[in-house]
Amino acid sequence: MPAGPTPEVRVQFPHSPLGDLFVLLFFGLVAVAGSHWLQLGAWSPDALLAGLVVGLPAAAVLLINNYRDLESDLLGGRQTLVSVLGRKHSRLLYVALMLPLLSWYGHKGAWLGFLALPLSLSLIRRLLRNPPGSELNSLLAATAQTGFVLGLVLSIGVLL
Repeated sequence: MPAGPTPEVRVQFPHSPLGDLFVLLFFGLVAVAGSHWLQLGAWSPDALLAGLVVGLPAAAVLLINNYRDLESDLLGGRQTLVSVLGRKHSRLLYVALMLPLLSWYGHKGAWLGFLALPLSLSLIRRLLRNPPGSELNSLLAATAQTGFVLGLVLSIGVLL
């Protein structure tokens, strides 16, 4: 009997409201404080705080992605934090995630994290002023870039 075409196998990852927390923990605390621990062999409150500062905008990237995809996620039965909170509360959470307020505490050079504040405020304004649509694609990219800038200036501050 001749073999027919192989059926396409699609792997689907579960969506969960806890995905944003996982991103914060993994891309923030584990990446920064874990790297600190691997290099110095000790935990540091400053490293944990720096991990939070870096992890918050990383979680904002996932939040904006899910904010953009809310309707299709709901149609597909995927439950994300945005689908639980709704658009209004998700916008408020984005504001909290994007403000580098934790930069004032900890290592004396961490205050340089505030240099990313004008970028963050600009993105927050864009989200609050524009309805969902194609603008969210550029906001998603800009959120990731702002997280990178925050991590960069925070690193420079700590090295100084």
